[in-house]
Amino acid sequence: MASEIKVDTVSEKTSANGVTIDGLSIKDSKLVTANSVIEANMSANSVDSDSYVDGSIDTAHIADAQITIGKLATAVLTGATDIGAAIVDADLFLVDDGAGGTLRKTAASRLKTYIGGGGKIGQVVQALSTTATATTGGYTAMVPTVAITCAATSSKVLVQWSATIRLYGNDDTSTDKGFNLQIRRSISGASDVDYVFGGNTAYKFFYHALDTFGATEQIRVQASFIYLDSPGDGTNEITYTPMLKVHQASGTVCYDSATAQIIVSEVLA
Repeated sequence: MASEIKVDTVSEKTSANGVTIDGLSIKDSKLVTANSVIEANMSANSVDSDSYVDGSIDTAHIADAQITIGKLATAVLTGATDIGAAIVDADLFLVDDGAGGTLRKTAASRLKTYIGGGGKIGQVVQALSTTATATTGGYTAMVPTVAITCAATSSKVLVQWSATIRLYGNDDTSTDKGFNLQIRRSISGASDVDYVFGGNTAYKFFYHALDTFGATEQIRVQASFIYLDSPGDGTNEITYTPMLKVHQASGTVCYDSATAQIIVSEVLA
């Protein structure tokens, strides 16, 4: 018949020796027998993270593909610090493959090939007018004007202008009739005004008539102009204004009632 001993406390007889029960040694409230703590002897949920020793879980004990994005700290994904240097082709980036939310690495050189280099259009601004603005004297500001703020000082601005032009009231005996065009550039906050051709230079349009025409006769033409400007400003608003004057000593040049337009496009460096 098996014997049973019921006690409330079992204490060691010799100090610092602990006690042994069926080969299992207990000392200072801890199991000291080698390999005495195994999964089969542990109750479910008996060990939690508070019981882990710092550094006790290393990569050898983490199975492959077991750490998901949801388990990573936000700083791991967003980056806690700036790279602190210019990006080079060998730098690596994380990209979503677009299929199942899987992050994959790619080199900056591959991104550069995909995105492309400079010369891309950053923004386009268009202004339209059907006002028949006319001038008989010196250079006159015409409508419409257009304004743009570049993203960088290295950006260029592609200026495109077109309008239906009427020349009339010119009794010059020459059969060559024409007008001069300037595109004035003014930058907000700057006191000086420049012209996109440099200095006070004008772009001249000439039309050859079959015969001389008097004060009551006219020429109607479709005129257009394109120029790549380098304003050198990436902060302030830049306004472009068409300026017209008759090339001859007398006469009138004006926008016809048809639409006149000026378009500016920022070309990224």
